Amino acid sequence: MSDIEMFHVGENDKGEALYNLRYIKGGMTLPTPSMTKAEAEAKINGTEVVESEIEDYKEMTKKELESFMRTHNIELDRRKSKSDLLQQVEDFFKD
Repeated sequence: MSDIEMFHVGENDKGEALYNLRYIKGGMTLPTPSMTKAEAEAKINGTEVVESEIEDYKEMTKKELESFMRTHNIELDRRKSKSDLLQQVEDFFKD
């Protein structure tokens, strides 16, 4: 059993539940962005999120893109245009 659990923190603009992570003992919140249930479970289990569990990233907002890419240890600069961010995401998944 993992020493980390997820907890509900709200919903995104599409109505999907968002979660964050915390240690079970002590209740200290971990420094992670809000994420979907699949993303949170993948972080806890140390696995990658399966592509079928991820919505089409082209439909994501810049903020959602930033959060999504953090799950892949990539930091996006939201000061850039959405098309620039999308290109960066596409380049990451081509490799």
